[in-house]
Amino acid sequence: MIRLTLNTGNDAFKDDIHSEVARILRDASFKYAEGQTNFPMRDINGNTVGKLSTDDASHALNADLSLTIETDNAAFEDEGFEDEVARILASAADKVEETELDFTLRDINGNTVGRMSEVQRTPTPTRRLTPGGPSL
Repeated sequence: MIRLTLNTGNDAFKDDIHSEVARILRDASFKYAEGQTNFPMRDINGNTVGKLSTDDASHALNADLSLTIETDNAAFEDEGFEDEVARILASAADKVEETELDFTLRDINGNTVGRMSEVQRTPTPTRRLTPGGPSL
């Protein structure tokens, strides 16, 4: 499985989130095609805003956007693993540029292999202090 996560809360995303996310996805596509499989995602200003990895799901916990690709079907064998992942990332960049942030990812054969989505975070509950109760 390939997992890419992005945090979009800084100034690089402020004016045009879709263009910046698309730019980052295209950069990830080029890097993956060159054989890089685990690397930080950087915004236009060079800030680390996420990660692409094949082995670590923990970074998804604090993300605003998440992209996952299941890589266990024939398309990744027939087309070449790195090339197919790069193609899917480039295709995702095109969709994001068309103002979509939530969509299905498909392999070269048209099979569903993943999803790009906005992460819905659950608010952290606030503890109330009561007289005689626990203190923080």
